[in-house]
Amino acid sequence: MTIQLLAQMMTVAPNATTAPCDAFDSFIRTSGAVQNGHIEANRIDILGFAVGKLVGSHAMRCIWADLSDAERVYHDTEWGVVTREERRLFELLVLRGAQAGLAWRTVLAKRDGYREVFLDYDIAAIAALGDDDMSRIGRDRRIIRHRLKVASVRHNARAVLRLAQSEGPLGEFLWSFVNGEPVRNAWKRHDDVPLRTSCSDRMSDALRKYGFQYAGTAICYALMQSAGMVHDHETGCFRYGCS
Repeated sequence: MTIQLLAQMMTVAPNATTAPCDAFDSFIRTSGAVQNGHIEANRIDILGFAVGKLVGSHAMRCIWADLSDAERVYHDTEWGVVTREERRLFELLVLRGAQAGLAWRTVLAKRDGYREVFLDYDIAAIAALGDDDMSRIGRDRRIIRHRLKVASVRHNARAVLRLAQSEGPLGEFLWSFVNGEPVRNAWKRHDDVPLRTSCSDRMSDALRKYGFQYAGTAICYALMQSAGMVHDHETGCFRYGCS
């Protein structure tokens, strides 16, 4: 994979100065760097190097993204990119819930572990897990071993199934809060970016109605940002205006 990424980087990089978004997005789409909707941990270093070559090692980013390599790669390749796929949205709900009280880079470091432990986010399979399964999972070092956060994954999987019976698929339900289209903001400074909005308030209230846990308004807004429901890259970020 290292050789493939570097080869792809070299074919795209010459265009980066004239069309940075197009060149970068083309690289991400065709390189195979994103697997199952996210970057796997063992690809972060080489992808980070490739990204640096494409956009420059001193490219301006949203300020939160420069705290670690994992956050830089996540910001550059995933954050704010539109996703409507149910498993991917459920993953974001799980991970953003796990983040409560922790740094995002801590969660990203455990991301592959979550995917392995929670059955590649097969919602029906997670909902069917027994108490013995959950007890075992709660001791697994590959994830954040917080009893309530771990229990909420199965609880929320079951809530998704209940929601589907009356509202339809999770993706359609979540995207309905922005009328199916991304909200494009134009924040000049990191301090301008909100932690919640009236839209995330409504989403949180609706999810809690169906029994979702770890679905407060701040968690919902972080999910909306991650899934591209709102475009919150700062105007000085090289990803601002990109799809």
